[in-house]
Amino acid sequence: MPRAAARNYDRRRLLAAVHAGRRALDLDDATYRALLQRVTGRRSAAGLVPRELQAVIEEMRRLGFARADWRRLEEPHQRKILAMWRRMHDAGLVRERNPDRFVRRMAGVERLEWLRAEDAAPVIEALKEWSERGHG
Repeated sequence: MPRAAARNYDRRRLLAAVHAGRRALDLDDATYRALLQRVTGRRSAAGLVPRELQAVIEEMRRLGFARADWRRLEEPHQRKILAMWRRMHDAGLVRERNPDRFVRRMAGVERLEWLRAEDAAPVIEALKEWSERGHG
């Protein structure tokens, strides 16, 4: 891949991560733009360079943004929940890419990777029902 194309890919990937962080942190427009202003001096991510985008991502991580990542999920029930959630996200049934808030509400566990197998069944069943309603 030519160097310019690689830079554009990196920028697009970082910009996608910034937007994923915004959704995961549930930032409204004013809060999101204030965060951008504080970190980069700009109120829009559109013109940010990779270094600035990375700084925004680091600030979002400091605020609690953590992407659900297959590599962190060791248990089959965790991977199943994440796969179901991502299919629902791709189908437009859920807005957030990260299922942590749903898992917290259903099982009382802060993060998907902390969910024990014995507590996973209600979460999986709820996702099945939700998915069926959305496609039915």
